Amino acid sequence: MRRCPVCGAAMENIDYEGFRLRHCHACGGHLIPAARLKAIQQRDAIPRGELQEEVRARFTASTAEPVRCPRCRITMRKQDVRLPVVRVQTDVCAPCGLVWLDGGELALLQLAHEATDTFADRRALQQRAMELETSPERKARFMEDLARLPDAPSPLGDALSTAENTLLLDVIIDAVRLLLRRR
Repeated sequence: MRRCPVCGAAMENIDYEGFRLRHCHACGGHLIPAARLKAIQQRDAIPRGELQEEVRARFTASTAEPVRCPRCRITMRKQDVRLPVVRVQTDVCAPCGLVWLDGGELALLQLAHEATDTFADRRALQQRAMELETSPERKARFMEDLARLPDAPSPLGDALSTAENTLLLDVIIDAVRLLLRRR
């Protein structure tokens, strides 16, 4: 069993936002494969209130001391994560592909992501899609409106005829071939 790189307590495997990772119950830290960190940040299965409570209960500041990777024991590299209000430093082990987040930092990163416009747009789109699926009348209206939309305009403009579009496309292809031969 791996030991926490900060407090030395035994870490246990937990399921967090649908991903398996290691957690230290003593200090609240998380050991996460670097490839999964972004995916975990973007998930929203844990309610915002629980994330806020975890930050209030566990987050103090990033550890300033060097942290050793629990797997290979080399010193992990400090990496700044810029958030609007607070500075967070994660500890990264490049050879093992692991990231150490001190207590409350993972929840803080998730809350910061949820505050972005991208997340709000994605959430609104998901809500509209769910409303379409749960309301057959609304879905039928949507499909009718979609059928009434005009076809996409020609990328070369409506002013050109089909023959002119074909001729212009042939000229472009010939020009590209000529450029490729010169290389």
